Amino acid sequence: MMHKELLRSLFFVLIVGSMTVSMQSTKELSNRVPLKRTTPKPGFIKTVFQAAYEQWTDTRDTLNKINKMLNDNFIPESAVSSTTVASTDNSDPNATTTRAPYRITRNEFSRILRRNVNGLVRLFNLELADALKESRATDREFRKNATREFSKFL
Repeated sequence: MMHKELLRSLFFVLIVGSMTVSMQSTKELSNRVPLKRTTPKPGFIKTVFQAAYEQWTDTRDTLNKINKMLNDNFIPESAVSSTTVASTDNSDPNATTTRAPYRITRNEFSRILRRNVNGLVRLFNLELADALKESRATDREFRKNATREFSKFL
């Protein structure tokens, strides 16, 4: 009989103990802040290609903006007409008129660019000829000095 009492009290202690442990663990779980998932860092290759892609899109967008600005500032060849002077009645002395901004045609722009490039080519050729002339003079002087110095040892 004593063994039965001892077993009952042992089971009772085990049941009460397990219940208190389970209640404490549920409290800990409810108080715990959920862990944030860490996103994996991109690898080296992905980083390189991502940078290259961003550079490409930036370059493309910039070139598109430049192209749009240039196209907006040119007038079509068909819109060019002879300039006519319109007579206006100056009844109001305080009236002011504003002119539209000066815009050129593509042919005129090409002519200006061609003239500038030809000027730059001429300047480059002059500078190159001058540099080659100086180089020849320096080479002659170097050879003369080298011959003089080497002749001391012969």
